Amino acid sequence: MQSKLDQLFSTPPDESDKFRSNNLKKITRSSKYLIHSLATLGELLTEMKIGKETPVLRYLVDLNKAAWFARETRDHAPDAPAHFKMTGSPQNSAFCKTAGNLFFSEDYSTLISINHKSGDFRPSFDSIKWILAIIVINEACLPFNLPEVLIIDELDHNGKIIGTHQCLISSIKKWLTTFTENTALTLSLKEQNAETKTVRYGQERLKRFAETDSESAPLDKNRIARNLEFADHASSDKSNMSEQLSSDSPNNVTPFRAFQSSSLSLFAPSRKRLASRFTDQESPDLEFEEKAEETATAYQPPPKKSKLRHLDFVSVLTPPTKSEAKEADTANSLFFKGSF
Repeated sequence: MQSKLDQLFSTPPDESDKFRSNNLKKITRSSKYLIHSLATLGELLTEMKIGKETPVLRYLVDLNKAAWFARETRDHAPDAPAHFKMTGSPQNSAFCKTAGNLFFSEDYSTLISINHKSGDFRPSFDSIKWILAIIVINEACLPFNLPEVLIIDELDHNGKIIGTHQCLISSIKKWLTTFTENTALTLSLKEQNAETKTVRYGQERLKRFAETDSESAPLDKNRIARNLEFADHASSDKSNMSEQLSSDSPNNVTPFRAFQSSSLSLFAPSRKRLASRFTDQESPDLEFEEKAEETATAYQPPPKKSKLRHLDFVSVLTPPTKSEAKEADTANSLFFKGSF
């Protein structure tokens, strides 16, 4: 069974390696950085050694197979660029073939270990072959020494170390000979003579509304045609509507299809409109007032109900007085006279 390193160095660097930046952090301040090539890397290491900075670098291999180097973010050290800023491209259009970190000895004289850690690009472990090939094939012009055994850290997609591999530099040199016939690839790996470049990134300004230049922006012919066609339809619709509104005959109005269907039980059958009861000479208001007066005079309120007489049980037992007995006799006589 092949080891992880045997699998890694079984093929040359993959030309299709292309990782896009997924850094979505807003740039809150303007910044300017110096990004060194392999030819000017010695200047950066000297500055860091004088400033007694931590011997750690960031590296990036761009799509042109050129290696670039910058400081790593550390306390009490100059500001370091993010990996996507080492490309000089906008945040949403930055690409690389690989990226990560280089770790040196305390005196900056020897490379100790390497990884492919980059939160911006998250390159694969297999892509680390690009920086290994560039460093080893250009050993003669390096500003530091290569160890006999190089430590290679393998990380997962979240940047956590999942494996540490010890690789002989001699094994990497042997691997380089397996694709020497690929002259184009070999020459591109050796072309690392670029000058130090300066990258600038400005503070992002919050746009509350979309900014467009209506005067300078070219007009779309299709859009113009659509607008003209819409205007023609609108004018014709207005003319048709005015004709319909000006027509006095109700027969000119085309009813909806739903109203023409007799099978729809939703709509009631049409009824003839009743003629008016009043002629032009009659005034319906006067006739209404006269009827209202007649109704008011004929109407009489109902009689009030008489209250029930309260009978006291004690008063019933007591004999009536003379006046009460006389009134009772008079009432009885009248009653009998009327009945016969």
